[in-house]
Amino acid sequence: MLKGRVGQSNGRVSRMDAPETDRFVTLLKEILVQKGISQRELSRRLGVKIGTLSRYLKGDVNPYDVKLGIQRALTEELGITMAALYSRLDGTDAPSDLSVKDVSSWIRSSASPEDMAQLFQSQQEAQLRHLERLTAGAKTSNPGWIPVDDERAEAISNVQNYYFEKISEAKGLSKREAWAELKAHFEIFLNEKEVAKMQEVAFGMDTWPPQMMEECMLRTWPERCQVQQAFQNWAGVGELPNCSTLPTSEVGLMKDTLYEIVANAKK
Repeated sequence: MLKGRVGQSNGRVSRMDAPETDRFVTLLKEILVQKGISQRELSRRLGVKIGTLSRYLKGDVNPYDVKLGIQRALTEELGITMAALYSRLDGTDAPSDLSVKDVSSWIRSSASPEDMAQLFQSQQEAQLRHLERLTAGAKTSNPGWIPVDDERAEAISNVQNYYFEKISEAKGLSKREAWAELKAHFEIFLNEKEVAKMQEVAFGMDTWPPQMMEECMLRTWPERCQVQQAFQNWAGVGELPNCSTLPTSEVGLMKDTLYEIVANAKK
């Protein structure tokens, strides 16, 4: 039996300490005050549980990890467009004063497929600007940050696939059984899209896109990344080296470290 499960608080961040998170909390409080509604009513309007809204208000969730449907519900309550929402979260000027009703009316009357594509592109660009700021901040304040390129993303993905297979074997689980256990750990840290990608990586079907991997790492940098923390909590084999601080040339050596840890855990 594997022993030495890492405590639930190790390596985790109790609050997403970032400007956009504070702005997200402010927006939620703005709705509560302006509309004079309770937290329970707001949770109903956003389509989330009251406990989830409480986490939002405590600043425990990065707004860019919130599902798109919830973001859209938030824009409806604020009476702004998606682009304006992202601008407010980014701390930049809103590109337009148009209301959601104005945009909806325009879409119904004259928007072409190309126009719709442009709207979605604006949303994606806002998220990219957010990631670029995070990356720039990490490079400025933490000289040890290693940007994730294709080679690094592939190397770390291969180690994660190896982890999954070896820990599954050590636990005596099939891949399906192992993923059912591991998925619950990932859902604590990752959004829905990231969990889906993690499954593909774990099963050796794909590797992480560099941009997505960077975003995951930067949430807790320079501490252990959330993906590795989830693996470690699931494995219960003690501390593992922090892959986000290792040079790409040394990432593959983590396989040997894991092999030794698992072998000792079986004794």
